[in-house]
Amino acid sequence: MLGCLHASNARGTGGQSSVSGIIATVFGATGFLGRYLVQQLAKMGSQVLVPFRGSEDNPRHLKLMGDLGQIVPMKYDPRDENSIKAVIAKANVVINLIGREYETRNFNFEEVNHFMADQLAVINSSIWAKCYSSPCFGQRCGVRSRRK
Repeated sequence: MLGCLHASNARGTGGQSSVSGIIATVFGATGFLGRYLVQQLAKMGSQVLVPFRGSEDNPRHLKLMGDLGQIVPMKYDPRDENSIKAVIAKANVVINLIGREYETRNFNFEEVNHFMADQLAVINSSIWAKCYSSPCFGQRCGVRSRRK
């Protein structure tokens, strides 16, 4: 997937301290697959915007994977369309890795694994950035949420 990302304003010899010109927003960056993707994007010289919806400490470990200012955590509210637009606005690539294997008191399965992905796709289509999406691993189609 990373081999197809190119930008016209690349500078440097390649690698972490150069600039690839790619500004990627990675939703779900603190998860299993997201942390490795952020590391690879940073190694390419991309700027990575990391939206998070929980505590300020959740994305802190990701900042160590890049140079100063290369990995930027951004708080957002997945239920607020303007908040999502603000996170996507500067990106030329949007990657959706949001997904949960369990429900929380704030978000049930339907909201996390279906509604957020649909909402991101609709908002992103109006902005015209490239979008890549991966469903939650371990997710089964047709299973209803137990929480009402």
